[in-house]
Amino acid sequence: DNLFDGDISQLITFSASNEAISDETITITNVDDEGEIITYTLSKNITSETGETATLFVTLNTEPTNDVTINLFSTDENEGKVNPLQLVFTPSNWNTTQTALITGISDLVVDFYVGYEIRAYSTSLDTRFTQKTTNEGIDYDIFKLTNVDNGSFNIIVDNRSEERRVG
Repeated sequence: DNLFDGDISQLITFSASNEAISDETITITNVDDEGEIITYTLSKNITSETGETATLFVTLNTEPTNDVTINLFSTDENEGKVNPLQLVFTPSNWNTTQTALITGISDLVVDFYVGYEIRAYSTSLDTRFTQKTTNEGIDYDIFKLTNVDNGSFNIIVDNRSEERRVG
């Protein structure tokens, strides 16, 4: 099937018309072979302090039974911000791709290329969509970006000389 429904086990009982042979029951498992339940696509991994942006496209690959919230945040808001911070998919709009805009932030520091991450995690009453946790915390989906600096070195040369006489 095309559903993200997990592995499903079923019992199958074999019966014979001959009473001398007893029924035999076995368990079989239909292994779910669908891929990821949520697809993330990052348009590019570069932003800049001059306003260059990237876009994160988010798509659900199966219909949820309840609303699914995708929570987004930047690990360094001095380099890049994401907007909006949440995308909400409902059972009625689940098959429409939603987007978040990632914008490079300008600072007064000449820092050339600075890496940062946009992290995503999902929550829902439909447990298929709830982000898993590890001993270290939430198992985020991580998108690595680089913010390109708009600064340059300014060197000022002062040709004035100062004469001092001692004596």
